[in-house]
Formats: sequence, structure tokens, C-alpha cells
Amino acid sequence: MIKSECVPFRNFSLCSIAFGIAILGVPFSGGSLSLMYYYPVILLVICLSVLHLLRWKSHMQIEHLCISVLLLISVWHMGTSIDNFETSKTLISILLFFIMFFLLVMYTPKLYEIKFIAKCFAVSGVIIALLLFILKEEYGLGRYSYPIMGRLLEVNYLACYLSITFLFNFHTMLISKNTKKVFYGIFSFMILLAMFLTGSRGAFLAVSISSIILLLYHPAKIIWKILLVFCLFALGFLFLPEDLTSRFLKDSYNDGSNQMRLYLFHNALNYILEKPVLGYGVSSGKAITGFGSAHNTFLSVLLNFGLIGLIMYFVIMFRNFKIFLQKDMLLFLAVFVDLFITSMIITNYNTIPFWFTMIFFIWVRDFKKKNPNISLWGEI
Repeated sequence: MIKSECVPFRNFSLCSIAFGIAILGVPFSGGSLSLMYYYPVILLVICLSVLHLLRWKSHMQIEHLCISVLLLISVWHMGTSIDNFETSKTLISILLFFIMFFLLVMYTPKLYEIKFIAKCFAVSGVIIALLLFILKEEYGLGRYSYPIMGRLLEVNYLACYLSITFLFNFHTMLISKNTKKVFYGIFSFMILLAMFLTGSRGAFLAVSISSIILLLYHPAKIIWKILLVFCLFALGFLFLPEDLTSRFLKDSYNDGSNQMRLYLFHNALNYILEKPVLGYGVSSGKAITGFGSAHNTFLSVLLNFGLIGLIMYFVIMFRNFKIFLQKDMLLFLAVFVDLFITSMIITNYNTIPFWFTMIFFIWVRDFKKKNPNISLWGEI
């Protein structure tokens, strides 16, 4: 492990500063975490990234080709995409995500910037948990969210992001000692409880599996660590209303909600088969099918960008996977698995959790390739 040192903030790139600000602002982004009220922040990230890249060396890689293809498909369908106000918001959001992604992954960060971004994820989760505890309102079916600008954040997207921030805090708890371990244990519990309050069973499944991945770094004591995770989860359930506890542990997962989800999968497939190559363009799922979202990231990508677009998404996602299999990269493998599971259950392709995490994955991968001897497990 490299000795920790305090790095002057002036040494940070404009890219990392802007990205960190955007992550810390996620608790206040509103809506479904898909930029509805967040355009100014993302535009700030884009502008500061341009300023940085004009002055300093940048590099191009396969992801830039992939995002360019997705941009071209979006432009190709531009005329049919702008059908209504809801679709227009979706289109603007995804284009801003693409531009931000293109610019940020041109930069390879330093170790202290990697640490900074990881801490921003961790802190933003704690802020969300506090806001949910203080401002919580019932979202429906006994599930809870909190309002920003008069609108409740969508619970499934909120839970997806909370599950990611939980892993950053839980990892720090595992590697810390003494007082720091206690603090990060409290932060982890707060985020876990907030995630439970959203009632998202998809996030519950994702974080249950991904938490175990973090324990594989020291497999000799894995049984005791699994018991620790079990106790953390059990303690969280003690604070939940009975309806939510039943939703997670007693009620059948083959309920009306998941049966409707399966119907939406089938409904989306029927439309995908009509335009399988380039899809229908960036539009809300309801605008295309007349019924509702596909409730699956990869089906939604097929619906909007076709098979070519899905290949581009897969390259962006899975090009990171091999390097995450290294032992000191287990944190990022856990986050990857978590995001993949939630992406199978919600339409995540145009949201803050998906794109912010993808950018960070590429930063970490590029840093690790340049610095293979630095173990990131104990550094972040």
C-alpha cells in the first residue's frame, strides 16, 4: 500500500473536479436520475472538461468509437425522436451523457483523483440516506423516497445508486481500523437502510450478491464476514415497517409487479423484431410501444439503438470486466455485478448511476493499465 498523503487541490485536473462535483450533486438531481433537473451540472462538467483537454494531453480509445456510433444513431433518428415533450427530455439527457462520457474518458486520472472520486460516491450515498430519513414521503405500495423540486425521486433508480454507494462505504469499512471502521460501518448501515426503505428488491438482490464478492479478498475468514453482512442486513430489517420486511422476505417475488415486468419484456421484444438493426431512436419506451418502458436496460437499448447500439453498449461495459477480475480490483468487480443486476431489472441506459459508474470504471481501468504494480484494494 502506498502511504497516504494530502494532495493540494490545485493539483487536481478540471476533469476530476467537475466529475466530483457532479457526483456529490446526485442527491439533489431530482426525477429519475436521468438529468431532468441536472442539465446545468452536466454542462459544467462538459465545459470544464473541454477547458482541461484544450491545455493537456488526451487520448482516444475504443469507447470513443462506440459512443460516436451511438451519437450517429441518435442523430439518424432525430426527426422521429422528437415526438413529444417527454421524448425530448430523454433525447437531450442521453446526448449530454454521451458528450460528457466522450470528454471524460479522454483523461487518465492520477491515484489521488481515483481516491477522490471514490470518496465522492461514498459521501453522496450518505447524503441521500440523510435526506431520505429526514424528508421521506411514501412513493406508493409502502415504499419511500424524498422530494426534490416538488417531485419524488423514482425509487428503483434511487435504490440502484444507493447500492453502488453502499459498496464504496462497505469496502472502506472492511479495510479500515479502529474509529474509522466504526464510522464507515455506520455509513454503510445508513445507506443500506435507506435502500431498504425504497422497497427495491432488485437492488436488494444486487447488493446481497456484490457484498459477498468484496469478502473474497481474504477468503480465510469469509464465514465470519458473511455473518457480519447477514447481521448488517438483519439489523436493517429491524428498522423497517412490517410491510417492507414482508416485501423483501415473505411475499412471493412472482407477484403482479414482476408479472407485469415480464409482460413488458415480451412487449418490447415484439417491437424490437420490427426494427432490429438501428432501433427506433432515443424515445421513451411508452412513446415507442404505446404501453410502457421495457424495464430492462438491454432491451431498452435494443429498442432505441438496435443491435448495433447494443454491441456498442456491451463494448463500453464489458471491456472493463477482465481487469476487474484481478484480486486488488474486487471492489470494482462488485460494483460491476451490482450495476449489471439492477440493469436487468430497470431501464438504466440513460441514467446517472449507469454513466457516472461507467466513466469511473474506465478511469480506474486506464489507471491500472498504466500502474499495474499499485494495488487499488487498499488505496481507495
